[in-house]
Amino acid sequence: MLVNELSGASQVETEALHQSTRTLLRYWERLCIDGAVPSRAQLDLKQIVAIAPDLMIVERRNGFRFRLAGTRICAMLRREMTGTDVLADFDRFETNIVRQLLNGVLDTLKPCLLRLRLQTSVGETFDAEMIAVPIRAKDGESMHIFGGIFPIQDISRLVYDSIAILGLAGVRSVAPQPSAGRARAFSVIQGGLAR
Repeated sequence: MLVNELSGASQVETEALHQSTRTLLRYWERLCIDGAVPSRAQLDLKQIVAIAPDLMIVERRNGFRFRLAGTRICAMLRREMTGTDVLADFDRFETNIVRQLLNGVLDTLKPCLLRLRLQTSVGETFDAEMIAVPIRAKDGESMHIFGGIFPIQDISRLVYDSIAILGLAGVRSVAPQPSAGRARAFSVIQGGLAR
């Protein structure tokens, strides 16, 4: 399992295996103006349309539930995931680890990266990355997890009915890029000193 080392301003470029993980984290970082967690209303999926089917929103309500699971997540797991328990398919030990990590995303407002190992109903194994970042819910007060699950290998040719085993291959906290120096949207206000 990966260790939780924070050695640079952002580890996602060196630690994330999947390009879509890097794309999602960079998109989220652009929305974090002055370090503030972005709201769900700020999300514009047209800017990340290529990965939209891999995206999810998770809420902390009686555990962690998929509020929304993209079509490729559901296809990869071979069932509809919206409304289901995120932790249901992990074993007891890994359930506690994943719960702590997801709580950490919402409590510290910092992203985390999970590497998953999935075994299919026919015994084939593949890896995936799960990125989880905090967002402010539509009500403006609650926090949700925005993220994605991206298979590392091409799984389009795998034939299976279900995922038999879901396990952790590694976990890592990710230090987001600081927002200082980022371009901010300004508008010109007419007025000021008359010359």
